[in-house]
Amino acid sequence: MASIRKIEHLLGRDLAVAALANAQIDAEMGKKDHLGMETKPIV
Repeated sequence: MASIRKIEHLLGRDLAVAALANAQIDAEMGKKDHLGMETKPIV
């Protein structure tokens, strides 16, 4: 689940860009384990 951050003083397109950036950051963080190392599939 994506984290929700409060973004103040942004309207319209700026808000949409900030929300997209947050979603991309959350997706990248989800690919890493708790030590910050990328997880690899077990073959």
